Amino acid sequence: SWASPVGWLASICAVALGIWAANRLWRDGRRASAFVMMMGASVLSGPVTWDHYYCFAPLVIFVIIENWHRRVLVVASVLAMVVYAVPWAIARNEDFSAHGFNLKTILIFVARNALGVVTVLLFAAGVYATRSASELADQPVTPVS
Repeated sequence: SWASPVGWLASICAVALGIWAANRLWRDGRRASAFVMMMGASVLSGPVTWDHYYCFAPLVIFVIIENWHRRVLVVASVLAMVVYAVPWAIARNEDFSAHGFNLKTILIFVARNALGVVTVLLFAAGVYATRSASELADQPVTPVS
């Protein structure tokens, strides 16, 4: 349960990752990407997150434009845009109890939970894409023989 200490810790870590990604992107001069990360962090910081809170989803296209040469962030952004669109594309059915659970309601449930997961993935890609030259220099290099 998210009301447990573990749930609170996971939520705080997700939001902190988003803020960290936004800070790194901002310092790297990618303002639109930083803005999108902060929007995602603010959505995840709420006690309840509905799919319509992800209204910033169309702005993810600016993350792709700003980072076209950073493959990890572009792939994560495209994946995020697809996942963000799924609950809206399936249908807006808020009354599960009236019809019971069927394939459509299960898909909506899974898609809505995927929103948070893909947002955290987008944060991680933002941090990964902004690694500094010194961080990259610490990576071991394997010579090709």
